Amino acid sequence: RVLFCHGLESGPGGFKPRALRSQGATVTAPDMAMSLWNPTKRNSVVLGLLSPRAMLTRWPSQWIGGALADSFEACVDVQRTALRDAGPAAFDVLIGSSWGGAVAAALIAEGAWTGPA
Repeated sequence: RVLFCHGLESGPGGFKPRALRSQGATVTAPDMAMSLWNPTKRNSVVLGLLSPRAMLTRWPSQWIGGALADSFEACVDVQRTALRDAGPAAFDVLIGSSWGGAVAAALIAEGAWTGPA
């Protein structure tokens, strides 16, 4: 039972979660709705840059870093919610790919993921 955190421009139907499933793994891969450039993705950096919150509460020199931090925290929250909703014994393995690897590391660092029960 795998919780998979996908990469920046990927998603739950990407090659890696599909490959894991093809090998018999039970994979949950929540959609973090993340992209650097695609404003239709809820957690995209571009969308964060264009938000009134970003423009009105940060100096221009903070816009890009702030948008990245906001997107990252939103992605961590998606995975945190998946862990909480599924329960502590739902997953045996946490896997992250690229951006998702950083998300997985954040989950471990904050104690949201502590390994299999």
